Amino acid sequence: MMSLIPPDEEEAACLAEGCAVDIGRAIGAEYVSSGSIGKFGKKFTISVELYETMGGKLISSIVFESEDIDGLLNVIRKEAKPLFQSILMHNVKKTSETKVKTGINVSEQSSGMAMSKWVGIGLSVVGIGMGIYGIVQESEYKKLNEDYLNATGNFDAKWKKAEDAKSSRNIGYILGTALLAGGVTVYFVF
Repeated sequence: MMSLIPPDEEEAACLAEGCAVDIGRAIGAEYVSSGSIGKFGKKFTISVELYETMGGKLISSIVFESEDIDGLLNVIRKEAKPLFQSILMHNVKKTSETKVKTGINVSEQSSGMAMSKWVGIGLSVVGIGMGIYGIVQESEYKKLNEDYLNATGNFDAKWKKAEDAKSSRNIGYILGTALLAGGVTVYFVF
């Protein structure tokens, strides 16, 4: 994926700001999902978007907040299937439009197996994104920790910033691993 990021874009900025559709097109995907996890005050937030790559159209999205990581994991478990089921609705809409334009009778049903594959892919993509977020936060933590160790004053504020970056890093790694493992499991088992 990193080799597909446009040369004038920084990796983290591209992934955070939405090169997902361009990357989806480059790899020949019909749909692509991108997501982010952040912290706003004392609450954790998660945002996941699902795009149709040809037109770059946003098909569906979720945005939730929680007091803790477990709450975000519960949201993902609850909301991933409806989010990715919107692919079916998008396909039904496209099929209906095609039938009207061409008069061809195309089946509007997709199998549950195909849906689980999309859910698995979507969870894996979000998991990879979270892993990348963890890597970015690791760099930030190292920089802030170095600032703290070399500080001549304001130790508490510098230590807090370093610890916040460390917590964000851990969130990225933990959720990234869990989502990637869940996505692979859904893809291959269901």
